[in-house]
Amino acid sequence: MNRSQLEQTYSVEIGDTLSWTVSGTGDTREWLKKLADMVGFREGSAGKGTHLGFVQSSEKRFEREDAGASCLPAGLRGQSDRGWSIHSLPLVRFWFNQALKRVIGELVKPESSTVETIMMWQALYPIHLQAVQNGAIPLHAALVKRRDWGVLLVGHGGLGKSTCCQRLPNGWEVLCDDESLVVKNSSGGFSAHPLPTWSTLASGDCSRPGRISECVPVRRVFFLEQSGVDEAVPVGSAASAARLIGSAQQVCARFSAGYDPVMQRSMRLQILENACTLAGSVESSILRLSRTGKFWLLLDEERPTR
Repeated sequence: MNRSQLEQTYSVEIGDTLSWTVSGTGDTREWLKKLADMVGFREGSAGKGTHLGFVQSSEKRFEREDAGASCLPAGLRGQSDRGWSIHSLPLVRFWFNQALKRVIGELVKPESSTVETIMMWQALYPIHLQAVQNGAIPLHAALVKRRDWGVLLVGHGGLGKSTCCQRLPNGWEVLCDDESLVVKNSSGGFSAHPLPTWSTLASGDCSRPGRISECVPVRRVFFLEQSGVDEAVPVGSAASAARLIGSAQQVCARFSAGYDPVMQRSMRLQILENACTLAGSVESSILRLSRTGKFWLLLDEERPTR
C-alpha cells in the first residue's frame, strides 16, 4: 500500500463523557496534521466514542441543497446507505450515522491558506454538535487559568478580551483569547476547553492557538463592559442565561448553514437549556474594565458557590 494512503489517527476528549477518534487518509493526512497541531489533538485512537474520518472531495464548494444527495462518498461506497444523514457546510460535507457512531467529512480542495484555515474550524462542527447535544455551550469568550481553576471572559469582538489577556500579571495563564467550549461534567459541574482564535489563524498569525485537549474547571463567568472604573457587578441567573445565549449564537452562526429548519429549532432550544443550566450553576458577574486598573484582582475574589 502506498504510504500516502495509510490512515493518520488522532484523538480528543471533550469533558469527561465524550471521546472522538479523528482520522485522515490520502490527500487529507497533511491537512489533518495541521489541524491536530493547531487545536491539540493527541496522536492515536481514543478506542471508544465516535469516529470522525476525513476524505478528499473533487468539489470546490458544497451547497446546503447537498443535504438531499444520495451518493455516498468514496470511503463509504459499497456499504448500505441506511442510517446516513448529510449536513453540508460550504467547505466540508458531513455524513452522520448515529447507530455506527461514525462521521465522514468530505473536504473541498482549498485554493488558499485562508480557505484551508476556514475549513479547519468547519471541520470541528460534529464535535460542537455532539457536545451541545450533551449539555455544552460554545462561547465567544477568553479562558484564563489560575492555579487549578478557570475564568471565562465573555464578550463580542472588540470589547477587550485579548487586551485583558495581555494585561494579566504572572500567576495567570491564558488558554485562549476568543472562543471556548464549556461542557457539563458527569458530576454536574462545568469545565471549559480553549479553542483557537480563527480570525488570526486565517490571516497567517499562529501565535494564539487554543488547545482543545486542555480542560479546566470553570469557577466564574464575567461579561465584559468597558468603563472608567474597575468593578464586578453580580448578575442573576436569568440575566446571565440571556447573555450566554447571545454569546453562543455568535459562535453557532458559522455552523447554521448545516442546519435544516427542524435542527435549527432543536439547537436553539438546546442552547437555551444549556445556558440556563450553566447560569444556575456558576457565579456570573458583569466585569467593568478601565484602561489602567488591576481588574484581575476582581477575578480572584472569593464568592459563595451556588
